[in-house]
Amino acid sequence: MNLSELDRRKFPFPIEGTINYRKNYQDLQHYPEFMNYPDKEAGINFNIAFRYVMLLYTPNTPLLSIAEYPERRLAAAQLSLINQKHYKELFSSGNSYVNQIIIAYVRMMKNPKWTKMCVFMDAYYNQLSKLQSGNTEAGERTNNLLDNINKIEKNIEDLTNELLNSDHTLRLVDDLYQRIEQERLYTPEEIAQSIFDGKDPLNGWTPWADDRNK
Repeated sequence: MNLSELDRRKFPFPIEGTINYRKNYQDLQHYPEFMNYPDKEAGINFNIAFRYVMLLYTPNTPLLSIAEYPERRLAAAQLSLINQKHYKELFSSGNSYVNQIIIAYVRMMKNPKWTKMCVFMDAYYNQLSKLQSGNTEAGERTNNLLDNINKIEKNIEDLTNELLNSDHTLRLVDDLYQRIEQERLYTPEEIAQSIFDGKDPLNGWTPWADDRNK
């Protein structure tokens, strides 16, 4: 398989040729995970890493025709010209820099599943809080709470699988959940507590995208 055989219409950016993605595509400049990616420390050039991420994590990527995820991941790495040393690193200890690109890319796709995941995470913590504190509403029982928690966990697992196109790399999943935790729906009490603790309740978020890179 080579890049010319893939349906390029499936991807938001070109996948062939030597491309400086950050310089040529302003959409990427709204995401600090892309702009702050350190080529040297990461060990993989950003343009190579970004092409790999596109090939593997674009919704409905043509590589989904490869049924087994390990084979699909290897194909994406080979097509992106990731060498064997870096390939092993990606899938053993993990590469946190590449993980941040993956998560930012999934967000950039504006997949409604991302928003749904944030809602499920919020519901999950609310249910756990009720279970731990015993602060249940009229008619609620422990068994009902446990059933709700189990159902939400299953929804979160399913959404994780869909968002990451079946990539179950432990460190990547952990990084994904950490990023979602930063974006989940905060209650007024949580916002007030963050301010009281001297923290930024919005985790650096601003409606003015350009300000995120300053």
